[in-house]
Amino acid sequence: MQVYKYEQIIEKIQNEITSNNWRPGSQIPSERDLVVSFDVSRITIKKALQELVSRGVLVRYPQRRGTFVHAAKEEAEERPSPAKLIGVAIDDVSDRFGSTLLRGIEDFLWNQRIHTVICNGDRDFKKVEDYFQSLLQNNIDGVILSPVIAEESYQDHNRNIIKLLQEKNVPFVLVDRNVAGIDANYVSSNHRESTYNLTKALISRGHRKNILLKGLPCSSMEEREEGYLDAMHEAGISVPEEWIIRLNDNRLFTSIDVQEIEKLKSALKRIGKFHSIVVLNNRLLKGFITAMNVRSEEWYNDIVIALHDQLVVDLPCKERVYQIIQPDYEVGKEAARLLTQTIEEKLQQTRQIILQSKIVLGQE
Repeated sequence: MQVYKYEQIIEKIQNEITSNNWRPGSQIPSERDLVVSFDVSRITIKKALQELVSRGVLVRYPQRRGTFVHAAKEEAEERPSPAKLIGVAIDDVSDRFGSTLLRGIEDFLWNQRIHTVICNGDRDFKKVEDYFQSLLQNNIDGVILSPVIAEESYQDHNRNIIKLLQEKNVPFVLVDRNVAGIDANYVSSNHRESTYNLTKALISRGHRKNILLKGLPCSSMEEREEGYLDAMHEAGISVPEEWIIRLNDNRLFTSIDVQEIEKLKSALKRIGKFHSIVVLNNRLLKGFITAMNVRSEEWYNDIVIALHDQLVVDLPCKERVYQIIQPDYEVGKEAARLLTQTIEEKLQQTRQIILQSKIVLGQE
């Protein structure tokens, strides 16, 4: 008997409800987020939701936006009013990764009737430190932090931020990156394994001179480089020092820094002709495109890009781009779940949760 996709989604949604991840009376994630989370079309999501509404499992209210888990009257009356306040500091809420991560955090916490205070970190240590100083004076219940990347020492500055939380015994969870020497709850995607698979896919299609373009030091960037090296060494390919190019990706975000582009162009000139490159985020890809367009407007006919990110840059050669789709929404949701467990159950043992990314291969 054929099982339609929307029926599979119905079962998954019901599992979220029965496992109490989506509590009675709570608002479920938006259709757009469910499309990403369940990796199906919006039509499939709409059909599944409509069926669950008709069954009385979900409910929609005339004066309220969104879809809610049905709650019996007594359950709705017993639901506690918001009591907890969580601080969230992430790099940038305007880019795809930051906004999706934040949505996962907020969706889970709001279902628990927990409020959030957001800090758009802008990769600025001082800004995030001042933010936490303020929150700690107002009895914050917990913190979710994406360790801050900047030109200065990544490890030392983040330890100072975490020390503020530890001194006040504030529970916290790190997302996407960790900090050496800090025993902390941590949720991330599988950076090393996914870049290994990305590079291995290039090699399997005959690409052996694979250049690596990386950004400022942080745990996720270093893990991605390790995955690249793992795949290259496994294939018996030696990696000359000049094949690994490091840029300051903070200078390739809101505007393009001319000095960084000149640095990249010089590095590419030393390397000579190549046909594939592993790029470790969209900021770096933006810089790479700027540098290559100066050299030749036809570069995209010859080069395959393996991007450890979901492509957001407008390219005329999307079919020649391999992508890593990270589970951003799920990372945010799991970080929020882990933090609430730590607060409510007073968990002593730290946990590390690593979620799997998906690789999407272009068509050369």
